[in-house]
Amino acid sequence: MNNPEALDPLPRGHAASAEKPRAIESRRRILVIEDDPPTCDVICRSIASLGYSSHAVVNGREGLAWLADHAVPNLILLDLMMPEMDGFEFLRELRQRPGLVDVPVIVVTAKELTDEDIRLLRGQTERIIAKDEAYLSELSAALRGRLKPIDMPAWRTPA
Repeated sequence: MNNPEALDPLPRGHAASAEKPRAIESRRRILVIEDDPPTCDVICRSIASLGYSSHAVVNGREGLAWLADHAVPNLILLDLMMPEMDGFEFLRELRQRPGLVDVPVIVVTAKELTDEDIRLLRGQTERIIAKDEAYLSELSAALRGRLKPIDMPAWRTPA
């Protein structure tokens, strides 16, 4: 019994996944904050292939607006270099909001991090993944380690 109001919204500004929409309540939900459409599409497809649901926004400001209007996601994937509000500013704002202080955040970035950047991220994020040729494998492993899909058949459930 599908309720059209409970269906996952299409990631704004990004291509639709090949998968049929499903009710939010039956899936682990990940908020993706990424400004590059091709990268966002690849990340969202990877998330769907693992049995999770995602919603994508293009900057930290849109991420905070989305969080104000929706249930708290199980995890946030965050790029650092974005227009309007970058990932560092997003994290500062996120950690000041009641109910969002403990939301796990994984940074996925192409930015060359300085020692100061790492100091700022330490304690506010679970993991930092560099966007290199192997980042999708590392991201998949991190997601499997953090979240277990609810609606995957037992033979597909990540270990």
